[in-house]
Amino acid sequence: MEVTRRSARRVKAGHVYGRGTVDDKDNLTASLMTILLLKRLNVPLDRDVIFLSESGEEGSTGVGIGFMVSQHYPAIEAEYCLAEGGGVTRINGEVKLTRRSRRCEKIPRGIELISRGISGHGSVPLKSNAIVHMAGAVARIGEWRPEIRFNETTGTYFRRLAAISPPDVAKVYRDVLSTDPKVRAAADDWLFENEPRHSSMLRTSVSPNIFQGGYRSERDSVGSQGDARRPRAAGRGSGEVPGAGEAGGERSGRRGEVHRRQQPRPSAPDARLDSEPFKALEAAGRASTTRPRCRR
Repeated sequence: MEVTRRSARRVKAGHVYGRGTVDDKDNLTASLMTILLLKRLNVPLDRDVIFLSESGEEGSTGVGIGFMVSQHYPAIEAEYCLAEGGGVTRINGEVKLTRRSRRCEKIPRGIELISRGISGHGSVPLKSNAIVHMAGAVARIGEWRPEIRFNETTGTYFRRLAAISPPDVAKVYRDVLSTDPKVRAAADDWLFENEPRHSSMLRTSVSPNIFQGGYRSERDSVGSQGDARRPRAAGRGSGEVPGAGEAGGERSGRRGEVHRRQQPRPSAPDARLDSEPFKALEAAGRASTTRPRCRR
């Protein structure tokens, strides 16, 4: 995605570039056009179709879906919910016509690590330096890669992806499904290096995003604070995040603080691959892939 001016949009080689084109104006536009077409074409419906557009997304659910559920749930209660997710594949800058439908998602679990220590000076290294201990903790968290765990969705996804991918990449997708630990590990290493999104699909994952500490160039701070945002796959155990002890300098007799942030949205059960909406999406994807397309 090219960076453009905030309000700019343009079309290049058949693709739209601009603010929100992949997150999340594409889904908003598609949903709105679906409602408009149903009305314009007078499509006979055997159930209600509800279009809900809210601004909170996952970061501020209190003014978005959380508000709607707690205050106006009867207005949006439905058998199925089709939301953001899925996409296409881009290889060497070229978009491949593969359709991805998401039936479950990883649930975020925000975790804050705090390492406290006395004020220091840049000319005198201290064993109790809070920033040093926090840096060690963050490094350990970054190196942590939990074991691979497949469920119905991820197993089916990689098998189908292997069937439509180039031979060299397809082998990686098949190998990561292998019961041979060495074969699986080699494939997992390749995914972690080349396709980190796919690597993350396979496991509980952690990603440190914010690091705060210090207030002048010649001093360190009284303490150091790290913010590790840790998504957890739905239905999987969380375990313990490594590095919490090191954040506080356990070796020097102190322990860091671990604050687990309140989860703003509840976990939802996984949708089934044999459900009615999934089959409908699958059929529509196949039809749009094989149908002749017009180009300007």
